[in-house]
Amino acid sequence: KKVLRIATNKDIKRHEECKKIEKEAFKVCEEKIKEHITELAQSNAELEKQEEKIQEANKKAGLSEVTGSGIVLILQDSTKTSKNTGSTSSILTDSSELLIHDATLINIINELINQGAEAISINDERIISTTAIECDGGVVKVNGKKISVPFEIKAIGYPEQLAGIYRAGGYIDLEKLEEKRMIKSFTKSNKITIPKYSGVVKFNYATVVK
Repeated sequence: KKVLRIATNKDIKRHEECKKIEKEAFKVCEEKIKEHITELAQSNAELEKQEEKIQEANKKAGLSEVTGSGIVLILQDSTKTSKNTGSTSSILTDSSELLIHDATLINIINELINQGAEAISINDERIISTTAIECDGGVVKVNGKKISVPFEIKAIGYPEQLAGIYRAGGYIDLEKLEEKRMIKSFTKSNKITIPKYSGVVKFNYATVVK
């Protein structure tokens, strides 16, 4: 390169000052970057906390699939084989008492909740706070969807406690259902999966209090 002029003492001094300013500016930038990283980390931590709260709320509301230990109860309409003819006949005067009705399912759900169930489903229809269970002809509707026998009721919770639905004086007398051969099976399991509620949760009258 062509030398324009030889640096003077003033030029050298100015160059040293510029180098010093450059170092200070670099240091300030480093500190700002560290502050930004800290802010991002705190922001991410807060977002994670909020996400955990949302996941917990969804789990409690039935909007998330869940798994855990619990019980599986399978119900069926009752029939009894006659010893004389080998045919299927009613064991009660009122044959409707041999069918699984909406009230039977509702009482079992209430008893499971009473025994500490954290999540419940009927034929993979998740039970939530707004779930309606009603008879519709020869079938039962849960969450507006028609389901039929056998009814598989799954509940997540402490299995030994959930087995307390057999208690006397509860919402439902399971021993009577067994006598009528309406209980196909009752099992405890260490791994039960209950799907999330697949419908739309809509409140027409309730609003959040601010």
